[in-house]
Amino acid sequence: MPVNEVAENILATIGTVLWTAQLVPQVVKSFREKSTEGLSPWLMFIWALSAWFLGVYAIVQNISIPIILQPQLFGALAALSWIQRTDRAGDEWPTRVMGIMSALLIALGLVPQYWEIWKRKEVVGISMLFMGVDMLGGVFSVLSLVFQAQFDAVAAVSYILVVVCLLPWIDLAASDASLRYLMA
Repeated sequence: MPVNEVAENILATIGTVLWTAQLVPQVVKSFREKSTEGLSPWLMFIWALSAWFLGVYAIVQNISIPIILQPQLFGALAALSWIQRTDRAGDEWPTRVMGIMSALLIALGLVPQYWEIWKRKEVVGISMLFMGVDMLGGVFSVLSLVFQAQFDAVAAVSYILVVVCLLPWIDLAASDASLRYLMA
């Protein structure tokens, strides 16, 4: 079939609007009725999770912009519907699991970088600006939680992990930079 970018983008836009819009009636229905009875929370949770993978794939494959946007929009609405379900059911554990999983995945994501540093015996290839901004984001996020009516420890753990786990990187990188400067 011949390449036709106009047709590709028009059809992708229609598909994105339809795939995204399909969840709007469910979100509105659940909101208006203040009930999600009969709606499987697993359907929306799995759909929200799947959107992340499709989004990454679409970006890496450089598919048209509407198709790149589609999983992000669809996933956000599926997550919103899932949140409505857990909120309406009075279940706190799914929300708590999300907070705990976030902290675990953040910590787990740092392990390969520590392995890389250990193998090389130095910090290379990591932007100091990235680490500094990341740490400051964590610090200010934790500080904002202090000013809530009730401190959210589960939310704080993710931010504290970033700050605590990045401190050794900055120390190592600063030491490496100092040694290189002195030896030059």
